[in-house]
Amino acid sequence: MNELNPEYFGENSYTRQAHAVNPKPRIYFFVKSDQQDTKVKIDGYLYQSRLHLEDLYPVELDPLNFGESLYGSPYRDNQISQEYMDLVEKNGFIGLIYPQDGADLRTLIATVFRKVVVDPIGYRGES
Repeated sequence: MNELNPEYFGENSYTRQAHAVNPKPRIYFFVKSDQQDTKVKIDGYLYQSRLHLEDLYPVELDPLNFGESLYGSPYRDNQISQEYMDLVEKNGFIGLIYPQDGADLRTLIATVFRKVVVDPIGYRGES
């Protein structure tokens, strides 16, 4: 069994900058297998996992108005704030789902706050 663990968040070059803005441990998943990060070139092993959509809080819809209750928006400095993520987790969600680029719902990313069982599916990039 393979597992990704958010306790390592911030230890690699891809997550180091996000960790500096918001240190909450988390794992990122692209929703589509052919999706690429638009800001950083990512090389490495590819994994897939099955998550239940109802366990992920939809940031763009914000049905429970978490952003409004904090400061009018889930975002701070173009990042989802730790306070927002903590509120989402406190309300029973294991993570978030949100568009990678603005409001483009074709580029969804899932962010998960707990260990996740994964299956390796390949490698992307330089070998």
